[in-house]
Amino acid sequence: MTKTTIAVIIAVIILLFAGLWYVNKSRSEKTEVENEGQVIQPSSSPVLTASPSAQTNSTDSAMTETVQEFAVDGSNFKFTPSTLTVKKGLPVKITFKSIQGFHDLRIEGLNIGTKQIATGASDIVTFTPDKVGTFEYYCSIGQHRQMGMKGMLVVQ
Repeated sequence: MTKTTIAVIIAVIILLFAGLWYVNKSRSEKTEVENEGQVIQPSSSPVLTASPSAQTNSTDSAMTETVQEFAVDGSNFKFTPSTLTVKKGLPVKITFKSIQGFHDLRIEGLNIGTKQIATGASDIVTFTPDKVGTFEYYCSIGQHRQMGMKGMLVVQ
């Protein structure tokens, strides 16, 4: 092969790669223009923070589950908030924090509860309620429940 033939082959290869790059770049820019102004949703399950209201995000082909998230503080001798309202069949995440004292959070009738924790510590419990009703949550330490450290979980 002559130097001229090799140079022509190299030039053709370079032009082919340049053409492929240009076509891919044009397609990418066209997709960006078509999607301009659209909100892209994450593919993982959304988590609601500091709000007990349910929210739903969707992907191209399926709905993702909604997590109903709550923060509950325990102090001597009460829970804040004292009522949580959730929907049956949707996952619930409760982050329990002891603001003052040594406490836990148990949900009567659902066999759910956190660890016993000291001031400043927190624990998380997750579950999916499978029945409608009103369930008392309470602190199981000593006489805390009898002293008023209880609340209501309403499952609709």
